[in-house]
Amino acid sequence: MKKLLFTILISLPAICVHSQIKNESFEIKHEKSADLPANWGMRLVEGYQVSLDSGTKHSGKSSLKLVGTDKIKSGGFQNVSQTVNYAPNAIKSVRISGFVKLDSVKGSVAFWCQIWSKDKMIGFQNIQSQQETLAGTKDWKQYSLNLTVPSETERLLFGVYLAGTGTAWLDDFKLGEIETSKIPPASEVVKYVDEFRNIVKVSSIFKDSLDWPSIDRDMKNLSMGLKTVDEAKAVTAYLLQKLKEAGDDHSVLMLKSAAQEYASRNTNPDQVESKLLQNNIGYISVPGFRSLNKKTMDSFANNIQQRIKRLDVAHDIKGWIVDLRDNTGGNMYPMIAGLGPLLGSGNLGYFVSPNGNKKKLTPWSYSATPKKPTTMGIQLDSLYELEGKNAKIAVLIGPHTGSSGEMTAISFIGAPNTKLFGEPTAGYTSANSGFKLSNGDYLYLAVSYTADRNKKEYRSKIQPDVFLKAKKGEDTAIESALQWINETSN
Repeated sequence: MKKLLFTILISLPAICVHSQIKNESFEIKHEKSADLPANWGMRLVEGYQVSLDSGTKHSGKSSLKLVGTDKIKSGGFQNVSQTVNYAPNAIKSVRISGFVKLDSVKGSVAFWCQIWSKDKMIGFQNIQSQQETLAGTKDWKQYSLNLTVPSETERLLFGVYLAGTGTAWLDDFKLGEIETSKIPPASEVVKYVDEFRNIVKVSSIFKDSLDWPSIDRDMKNLSMGLKTVDEAKAVTAYLLQKLKEAGDDHSVLMLKSAAQEYASRNTNPDQVESKLLQNNIGYISVPGFRSLNKKTMDSFANNIQQRIKRLDVAHDIKGWIVDLRDNTGGNMYPMIAGLGPLLGSGNLGYFVSPNGNKKKLTPWSYSATPKKPTTMGIQLDSLYELEGKNAKIAVLIGPHTGSSGEMTAISFIGAPNTKLFGEPTAGYTSANSGFKLSNGDYLYLAVSYTADRNKKEYRSKIQPDVFLKAKKGEDTAIESALQWINETSN
């Protein structure tokens, strides 16, 4: 087995060995399968292939090959992972690196790491928040995931995944501590870290729950010796980690490239679906929508309204099912504007912001009319009003209903003739606001809580009115929703 080597370069902070990733170069075969490596855990996912490859490797005898075929399912990914025992005696900066080669990857390859204390996860980091997406065709290159590891850490769960089609080869992983430097950080590092910190300290709904003297001390020490903004992202990740410990599971850093893509197109490939179910019940499924592009937003909302119109005009609709179970969020306004005919006019929910000892409630509303077909910044050229105003509406939710998908569900809560069916949602019910950083990255920060039209606040998962555990081969939520609508419409 190849030795674990750490290269010390004059231009980089020094790194020292602390814990070792087992079978880091994929030289040892699994005792029960010669095609798979020892010490690495994986669950084979349909459409993906995992195997040792002796023909293509960075060094030694073999590498690990991940292949995504044309049979993969939407949203699926193949993961390989390993638990590494790691118990520092103080907060540490850690780097996990490895070599990757790509061939025609349509999707992404990413390193990730969960940081665990004795009995709970206390941190998480993904390489996609530190550098550009690994995709396409690339020759062997070393990539690194930088971590800030608290003193209470006992182990790291590190992994790599391939999401999408194409082939990725992995080889020569290593883990090491970045030694503390006495050299002051570069000015661009100071600027980036300070602006990030100041945004959080002023605008986060969790700002008063943070130990700022301790955080400032740690961030100063962690910044020492850093030369680039990319290196500084391990420091800002530490602050996001502290927010998470305070209860913020929603705030996230979006890199400049991802923000530019978010501003230009809908990055979610899932499409709106609609159909007529038995007994003239209209069904519409609204996925997450991830874009700030005005034309794309308008098109998405108008598509939903046109689908509602086609069903309503062509059939004597007895009720509606709105399926949000695969709505993972994004931009709430096109979703809500599109569903306006079912939601009705007026205030649909509220953003609840701390305001001293009081709370500030800011409503979101559907107000489009034929004379003024614009609402929430969305232009509705295909504005439609339902023929049957009193039809029952069943909203389906589940654990994948998150963020703006939850805001869309909240918009229905409290409306007449409406019930929620399914399972509790993901629990990202705070509202994020985007703050542009000096390098073009965006910090999407939780700045308010949310409430329904009756001003009931939601600070965790939304509970359905009718709880229905998912069963393999059955759609109990739709079956129950159909039964409820039919009971009241016959």
